[in-house]
Amino acid sequence: MRRCVPYGEHVAVVTDRTPFHPVDDRWPDQPADAGTIEGRPVLDVRLGAVDDGGGLLVGPDIDVRRGDPVRSWVVTHLVAAPDAPPEGALVRLQVDAARRAAVGRGHTACHLAARAMDEACAGLGGKD
Repeated sequence: MRRCVPYGEHVAVVTDRTPFHPVDDRWPDQPADAGTIEGRPVLDVRLGAVDDGGGLLVGPDIDVRRGDPVRSWVVTHLVAAPDAPPEGALVRLQVDAARRAAVGRGHTACHLAARAMDEACAGLGGKD
């Protein structure tokens, strides 16, 4: 784990690597994964960014567009304050596989439907 930062009533846990998919508040087309850190529930998973001063910006607090090179991009795992692991600890992250599979099927179905609509409407006009 890289660091733990207070975030409202919760703690944002940032790890070096994660299997969790975060929600991006500016493009929330797929919900975040659910799961645990060291057996304790992860309440939310959000895209985060580290600002020039090393401060952590989470979700709607991010002040630039996703991927902007002026920020370092991270995944934040929000946990209840009593469940936060000690800073720098080696932790085990576990994603809820059944939920991920269900969300993934729905997300993929949306992409397939959009592709089918694009093909069905091809040649019917459009914008230059």
